[in-house]
Amino acid sequence: MNKRIGFRLLAVAGIACLSFTGAFASAFVGAAAGQSSTEFDPGVGESFSGSDTSFKVLGGYRVMKFFAVEADYRNLGSQTDTVFGEEIAIDTKSLDLFAVGVIPIGSSFEVFGKAGYSMWDAEMSLTTGESGSDDGNDLAYGLGAAYTFGKFAVRLEYEQFDIADVDNVSMASLGFDFRF
Repeated sequence: MNKRIGFRLLAVAGIACLSFTGAFASAFVGAAAGQSSTEFDPGVGESFSGSDTSFKVLGGYRVMKFFAVEADYRNLGSQTDTVFGEEIAIDTKSLDLFAVGVIPIGSSFEVFGKAGYSMWDAEMSLTTGESGSDDGNDLAYGLGAAYTFGKFAVRLEYEQFDIADVDNVSMASLGFDFRF
């Protein structure tokens, strides 16, 4: 399926779900910080493996007890590694849209899975001063858990980005959200 069609279907489904109301319908905003990593092997004998501190800000709408839509802006930091004696730095930022399936466990704990779409932009620079950039739109998914107390929740998440020609782009984070 064409990625643009998939994104449009996800957006239409999210907008259609906003018409549902119920005891669990609520908006939320939050932030998270953690560790991101990028790994790829260009097939030339050495590979890139970098990590850095990352963060994201997010907002969403809990449509019903078991479903939410979520959007975020994330900065994966400046990941560096030395390949063939040359230090390479990759700075990646993205805007993401997710459909989130939620399973409440008791009154204060929930686990969730998410699948969606990431629109990313990466800047690469070498110590020699050379630089380049790339951008794209790819699928993303993740797992997490949240502990709620009142209108606040503490979130632990792992998210993976399915970017072509890259072996791994991921982020593990600890954050919070405020539900209103």
